[in-house]
Amino acid sequence: MISAETEYFDLRYKDLKGKNIILTGGSSGIGHETAKILLKFGSNVIALGRNREKLQSLEYAPGKTGTITIHQCDLQKPTEIKQVFTTILEQLSGRIDGIVNCAGQSLIKDFQDTTLKDFDDSMNVNVRAAMHIMSMAVPFMKLTGGSIVNVSASPVPRVRQSVFCVTKACLDSLTQCSALELANFNIRVNGVAPGITDTAFRINQIERPIDPTTNDICVRESAKKTLVGGVNTARDVAEAIVWLISDESSYVTGEIITIDGGCSLTTSTSDMLWKTEERKEENVSVIDKGIRALGFGGLFSKGK
Repeated sequence: MISAETEYFDLRYKDLKGKNIILTGGSSGIGHETAKILLKFGSNVIALGRNREKLQSLEYAPGKTGTITIHQCDLQKPTEIKQVFTTILEQLSGRIDGIVNCAGQSLIKDFQDTTLKDFDDSMNVNVRAAMHIMSMAVPFMKLTGGSIVNVSASPVPRVRQSVFCVTKACLDSLTQCSALELANFNIRVNGVAPGITDTAFRINQIERPIDPTTNDICVRESAKKTLVGGVNTARDVAEAIVWLISDESSYVTGEIITIDGGCSLTTSTSDMLWKTEERKEENVSVIDKGIRALGFGGLFSKGK
């Protein structure tokens, strides 16, 4: 019998216990939150990131039942990625159950001012690093199967973020193409595409970071455009990532799940008011109104 004090949260994702999950971008934001959830469910998380101090704070994640191993790594440098990955392989005896490519780099810059170096730097972190890690891990994952989740961005054009949008579109294509290639080896590859998320991502971007006040304004303005109100929290996105990593999504592969509160559904056309004012009718039941709205009036009308 389940105790009344047992939380439903603790009954989910039992398959994650003891699984070895490599996660990039674990220093902050979505990656940090994802690591915390995986640790709660007993996974062995190998977290890569730039900030060692923030990575170390995962040791004190609330409710942690798994283990955390951290590696400070600059994803701009392929040689460093390879060295760290080799160390990880030795630590895990070659067993890799999942990968979360969450590291990302933003660039807010006018298109005409964007340099080739800007393009290369963004591609290196947002696409090449993910592909590099996947290509090294897949030979080992083919032996056991597993799940890979890549974090991109909601598929909408963004002013002054052309390179960022291009890199995330490339990552989505990588996700779907690799899902086709790896399905026969019981390796699932999926992606999540967050909209504006209330993190310090824009504050910490390498070039032209915005200040906290401007970030707050950005979040508030974005919240006005979502269908469900507010904007993503890191937890919203992390929950989707964990679901995709787990066996709960065992029949899902090649999918890109957009998480933006419906914001990407809205356009200048869809925002227009097409509704006509409803007529006020007295003494009409809710059921009758529902039947009319569904167009079942003739089916359920009473005979004369």
